[in-house]
Amino acid sequence: MKHNELLYAFKKEQERNPFAFLYNTIATVLGNAIITEQYAPGSTFKDGDLAKVLDVSRTSVSRALSILEENGLLSRADKNEYAVIPPDYTFVRDIMTFRSTLEPSIGYEATKNATQENMAELWHILQQFRRIPWDAMPTHNLLIAAFRLETGFLDKLCNMCANPYLCNAYKTNLNQIHRSIYFINRYACAVDIDTPESLVRHFTSIFYALKSENGRMVMEAIFSYLRRVDIRRIHFDEATKDFIR
Repeated sequence: MKHNELLYAFKKEQERNPFAFLYNTIATVLGNAIITEQYAPGSTFKDGDLAKVLDVSRTSVSRALSILEENGLLSRADKNEYAVIPPDYTFVRDIMTFRSTLEPSIGYEATKNATQENMAELWHILQQFRRIPWDAMPTHNLLIAAFRLETGFLDKLCNMCANPYLCNAYKTNLNQIHRSIYFINRYACAVDIDTPESLVRHFTSIFYALKSENGRMVMEAIFSYLRRVDIRRIHFDEATKDFIR
C-alpha cells in the first residue's frame, strides 16, 4: 500500500468516525489493509515513519501498533518496529465455529434493538452491494469492496445487538473474524463456487427479517448465510490443505 493510499484511507476513516480516538482510527485503517493483503506478510512498520505519513503523533501510532500486536496481526521486530504476521490457516475453522454460535444470537438480540436509523444504514449497505460492478472490477479490488461491505453489514448488526456480552465477544475477536471473511472469499473466488448476488440475497433476507421484528426469522436467515460461508470454508480447506497439515 502506497503512502498516499494509506493517508487517503486514514482521512476517509476519520470522516466516517470523527469522534473515534486517533489511535483506534489508525489501528482500523492499518488492520483492514493488513487483512486485505495490501501489506504482505513480513512487511514492517516503524512508528516514526507512520507518524510522518499520517501527520499524527508518534504516541498515537505506537498505541495503534500495540493494538494490532494484541490482535495477532503484527509482531514486534524491535523496540519501534513491527512486522505483519502471516495468517495461521487453522484459525479459519475455529473462527467459523465461533461465528456459527455467536452471530445468530446477535441477530436475534438485534431484533429487539433495531431503530429506523439502524435499518436505514443497513439498507444503504445493501444498495452499495448492488451498485458494485462485479464483472468489471479487477479481482483484488472486487474482493476488497465485497470485504468492506460484508464486514460493514455484520459489524452494524453487532452494534444493534441489545446483549453487551454477545457484542463484546464479537468485537474482541473482530480482526480475526474479518481476516477469516477475507481469506474464505479469496479462495472461494479462485474456484468460482458462488456469485456476489448470492451474498446480496442472504443479507436482504436478514434485513427483511429484522424489519418484520421476527427474531426467529432473523436467526434462520443468518444460519442460511453461514451455511453459504461454511461451504466456502470447505473449499478454503481444500485450497490450503498443504498449509494446514
